[in-house]
Amino acid sequence: MKKKIITWLLCLILLLLTGIESVCASVWYMDGAVSATDSSQMELSKAWKYADGRGVNVALIDGGANLNDPAIKPRVKGVYNADTGSTSWNSVQNASASHGTSCAKILLGVAPKVNLYVIKAGGNGSIYSEQVIKGLKWAKSKKCRVISMSFGGSSYDQAEYNAINELFTGANSALVCASGGNSGKHEYHYSASYTNTLSVGAAKYNSSKKQYVVIPKATYNDKMDVVAPGGTTSAAAPFAAGTAALLFQVKPSMTASQCRDILRSTAKDLGAKGKDDYYGYGLIQPYKAVLKAAGKTGSSGSKISLTKTSLTLTAGKTAQLTYKNGSNVKWISNKTSVATVNSKGKVTAVSSGNAVITAKSSNGTKASCKIAVKPSSVKGAILTNRGGSKQLLVTWRRDSKVTGYQVQIATNSTFTQNSRTFSTTDNKTTYFSFKNLQTGRRYYMRIRAYKMIDSKTFYWGAWAKTSGTVKVL
Repeated sequence: MKKKIITWLLCLILLLLTGIESVCASVWYMDGAVSATDSSQMELSKAWKYADGRGVNVALIDGGANLNDPAIKPRVKGVYNADTGSTSWNSVQNASASHGTSCAKILLGVAPKVNLYVIKAGGNGSIYSEQVIKGLKWAKSKKCRVISMSFGGSSYDQAEYNAINELFTGANSALVCASGGNSGKHEYHYSASYTNTLSVGAAKYNSSKKQYVVIPKATYNDKMDVVAPGGTTSAAAPFAAGTAALLFQVKPSMTASQCRDILRSTAKDLGAKGKDDYYGYGLIQPYKAVLKAAGKTGSSGSKISLTKTSLTLTAGKTAQLTYKNGSNVKWISNKTSVATVNSKGKVTAVSSGNAVITAKSSNGTKASCKIAVKPSSVKGAILTNRGGSKQLLVTWRRDSKVTGYQVQIATNSTFTQNSRTFSTTDNKTTYFSFKNLQTGRRYYMRIRAYKMIDSKTFYWGAWAKTSGTVKVL
């Protein structure tokens, strides 16, 4: 037997009297019915720098909608009539269905690029739990991550609870966002009051108090999760659903439970301190929620920064760059012949010189680190006696990437006694003979390469020493 839910008609009347009327008097924002005030207060423009709902499948269960409305039509990817089982456009299309049409516009006003699936369950002010369950199962088959439901009643339905629980906990888990009710009474309102549903109350901006205040007719109970902008909870639920879609775009791997936790934890506490029966955890905050889903916190998250702005490396060595307040970061090197960087910010020094590594966040902000690469240590350095007395021969392996070399010998390991130095600007040179040395003395040797960046800048490599000493004959 079908179980009739009668309060959808009350939602429609209230939405007509308060929600739609107030929406139409405001600015139509991003092809959806979200007022300029609500958009500004919720910092939607900042949230859209990270996500606009693109690629996220979202279902709207209602009594039909005007699918030909230009604000809705481009985003509709599928429809389903839960009474007849039809998936034809005409089976769901209803030009006079102002409730479903308005809810769709509000959802798209928050997440304008979602893939919208419209499910018709009931009509003429009534909706049946049997059809709601069929609609939920169809939404699951379409891999919808969010389902918006702006209706409800006072009766608990185990089959409906089971269907929502299956969505919430199964593979490709989905979050059902449901209107919390407009009875003005302390009572439970289903589907919103089920354990695994996001129960959404409504709040309107009070210009004199400069904050959002819960609507007078709000149903209140201990199952309330958050409040969202709206003259009724019918308008608030799709606003919350749109916000959830933004989070799933930023982090597709998150579960429905994690999405709900973020919406709760980032909500702005209003009313009594802490969670209460009217506001739940508080007023939904799309921008802060998106930042948290992206692993960022605070308003500074809109501007990426690197933990290091300059770095000196030796050719052949690597270093890891890390960033703050960014998401979907792309790494770029302006001179790959000097230093390269991979998709995770690992820098590899290739040859001596200068390079700039830039990190670009998905919101368009950039941060850079200057890289200075020094020559690597000279390889194959050997100190030997040369034919004839009082001479030592230094040989080494050529490095074609440097400007030249500096060779030094001395009679102590700190190179402070009887020191002799030879420098060359020819990187083709691979040997040098020190003459007129002191017979019977033991000599130490060290060598380093250098790179001349410009007339005033030299990058010196590390000293390479021979093992042991050589005695002059």
